[in-house]
Amino acid sequence: MESERYKKSRWRRTFDAIDEAPFAARQFLDAHARVREAAWVGVAIVVLLFGVSSLVLPLPDGTARPPFAKMIGLGALIALVIKLAPRSPLGVRFHEWVVGPGLWVYFTYEIAAVVTTFGAERRALTYGIFLLFAMAHYAVFRGTFWPTLFSGVASSMTFLLTAWVHRFYSEPGFLQVGMYFVAMQLFGIATCFYGERHERLLYLTSRELEYEKSKAETLLLNILPKAIARRIRIGDEAVADSHAAASVIFIDLVGFTRLAESMPPARLVDILRELFLAYDALAEKHGIEKIKTIGDAYMAAAGVPIPCDDHAARCAAFALDVRAATADYRQRSGLPLYTRIGIHSGPLIAGVIGGKKMIYDVWGTTVNVASRMESHGQVDEIQITADTKELLGTAYAFSPGHTVNVKGLGEMRAFLLEPRAATASAPRAAA
Repeated sequence: MESERYKKSRWRRTFDAIDEAPFAARQFLDAHARVREAAWVGVAIVVLLFGVSSLVLPLPDGTARPPFAKMIGLGALIALVIKLAPRSPLGVRFHEWVVGPGLWVYFTYEIAAVVTTFGAERRALTYGIFLLFAMAHYAVFRGTFWPTLFSGVASSMTFLLTAWVHRFYSEPGFLQVGMYFVAMQLFGIATCFYGERHERLLYLTSRELEYEKSKAETLLLNILPKAIARRIRIGDEAVADSHAAASVIFIDLVGFTRLAESMPPARLVDILRELFLAYDALAEKHGIEKIKTIGDAYMAAAGVPIPCDDHAARCAAFALDVRAATADYRQRSGLPLYTRIGIHSGPLIAGVIGGKKMIYDVWGTTVNVASRMESHGQVDEIQITADTKELLGTAYAFSPGHTVNVKGLGEMRAFLLEPRAATASAPRAAA
């Protein structure tokens, strides 16, 4: 189970590959905007604080001005790389290993260069700004542990190398700044380690919630049509629609009741499951909305909940395929199971009833007549009304009309449906 697989990884610092890839992708998207903004802001701060001050403040005698133009150009290049990183798979994959250390080393070198430029009386200020940049790096970048550790080591080496080259390691206060720098590095790396663990726990929680939400939505879609489920999710408590034109089909499994008297319950359920799963697949194929099953009877409709002009044709094609699928099962299993199908077209009401056990159902005379077409029909035949026949036109063949006495409505004309090019692909039951 997916949730159990997550729990096995809950206290690990890394996930299995199936979880690590989406986590890394999400972390990249979350961190990229912050890092990109930090890069531009950092370049701007360097320009304002050090570029302008170096032009205004006097330098000690014999001291060359730092190469700010090169620094700014390099910073702009790094910012451009960060901006283009999402467009490259390599940029996404190696973002933390390249961008984070690159930014850290860049700012370390810039500020160290400024430290060597200004006199001792101004170095306290630049040391403070340097440590501020260091803290800001860990606060903004918030990378994962190993890239962050690599970034800290790289920046420390840059700082020490700059101090060695410019020989300001022997000045008063440098040891104290170095200790602050090391402590800040350790604190920043530890913060990233526990921050990553927290992010992973949040990720696991969000995936758990998504998994449970997906199960709930799947269950809801197994009960209700997608369009109806969407309306209920947005707060439509009274779902009731009037449809001016739709078709309703009833399918009865003839011979099942007799089998039920002699078969074990488990075998009976397996038979129904196999047949009704086949009917469900055919309903989805033809755009039919399954309404419900009642015992060994199957009820469906076309034109609800989304209206369509070819609802009668959909029901007709569905009925023929259901009859063929049942005949195929009869040949494979040797069980004497047949269908008796009735279809009627007309207006109806559709909606959701129930609270704890909701159901999408249809009501109206059209439903009652379709039920009568089935119950007064013939075994292994598809009986339709004159209204449905008129909608089908010449696409199908029909038997000569006959009269069916419908309770409450009197006599109605009915017809037996056949495909235009009917073939005896399976044995038919006697009428």
